[in-house]
Amino acid sequence: MSHSAFVKLVDRVSGDPIFQNNSNNPQRPVQEQMMVTLKCLGCYGNGVSLGFVARFFRVGEGMGELYTNRCIMAILRLKPDMLKWPDADTRKLTQQHYAEEGFDGCVGLIDGSLIPIFDAPIMNGSDFWSRKGFYAIATLLICDNDRNIIYIYTGWPGCSHDSRVMSNASVALNPERFFSPGEYLLADSAFITTETVVSAYKRPPHGQLTKEQHKFNYLLAQNRVQIECCIGALKGRFQSLKGLRVRIGSRKEQVRANAWIMGDNFDFEDQVLNPGVHVPGRDTQSTNDTPTQRATLAGRRLQREKITAQALAFNQ
Repeated sequence: MSHSAFVKLVDRVSGDPIFQNNSNNPQRPVQEQMMVTLKCLGCYGNGVSLGFVARFFRVGEGMGELYTNRCIMAILRLKPDMLKWPDADTRKLTQQHYAEEGFDGCVGLIDGSLIPIFDAPIMNGSDFWSRKGFYAIATLLICDNDRNIIYIYTGWPGCSHDSRVMSNASVALNPERFFSPGEYLLADSAFITTETVVSAYKRPPHGQLTKEQHKFNYLLAQNRVQIECCIGALKGRFQSLKGLRVRIGSRKEQVRANAWIMGDNFDFEDQVLNPGVHVPGRDTQSTNDTPTQRATLAGRRLQREKITAQALAFNQ
């Protein structure tokens, strides 16, 4: 993080009540607490251990964790001002970019990511064991054409499939709040195609994709790679996302783990801390009648065939 971005971030959180107390022993300056926090967010493994952080900053071992918790909660309280889904005018600019690639109407890219945790949670720990062979928290991210993260939904066990996480996110439960008619997201084949999500073709059992379907998947992948780069850059900058050293034994600790993930993403905003990330609160629990599951097979097929024809015609 640049010095100017650091100063702006400190200015935004310095007035938070969490940094105020009525004790005769005042807290350390917010700048120092934020430096400790960014050090913790930027390391993983032994680099974020309490002893290492304490020796690096010459503070007590418990202070590193205390400072980090304070700063993350202060950052989360910036949500009403900083965290906004792009408005209609901004989405039109994104549409113009993707229209030049043959995907007119696309307003973003969606993908899932696993945030490793170093130990199994005490409750339902086996549910957090992911397909990649480690305990993790499943997270859903959406970015725009500039690789700015515009939506985050996190907190699901690592065993959860991307399509299941998506079906419970507010972007799927209440699409009218996020999309205008004709707008959609591009996704890989792990997602289900709906009116607002167009995914890649999946090879049918005992069958093969057609030449046109292969071509469409190639064109989609050329654009969708931006979300992969976005997630990679995020984990590269805030390496604590490569392995959270938090022990989840209660609801409070689970909220804390989710706050770490959200706090990392909030700090990832560009060097001038532009608004853009949307992290919903506790989304409404889904039922078997979610928009993703309500979409009929015929409707999903027509939506994807329409976008396929449009993309292939543009790239002939």
